[in-house]
Amino acid sequence: MTSLETQRYSAHGLTYYQEEHLLAAVDFSGRAEVPDNLICGYMLWELPASNVAGLVRFEQNVVSVDTLRTMPVQKAAQTMVNWRCPTKMIEDVLGVTTN
Repeated sequence: MTSLETQRYSAHGLTYYQEEHLLAAVDFSGRAEVPDNLICGYMLWELPASNVAGLVRFEQNVVSVDTLRTMPVQKAAQTMVNWRCPTKMIEDVLGVTTN
């Protein structure tokens, strides 16, 4: 089993939702160079009171660049959008321009 050696994770999105409590979603991404994998996902935090936060959900998706590039471009791009990959990453990996 090969371990993923991610150089760093980057937060690239922050969204707040007001439900019963305030929720904050942080989108993140990273890249493991050996093997060449992309990592995209999000963390959802609940903020029920001042100075109180609790992790409600953590989703991390890992896929090899080679796998994405064998998929039809539209399907690969939509998968990366669904996984909350940043636009620049989608454009760089798939060689397409997104809006």
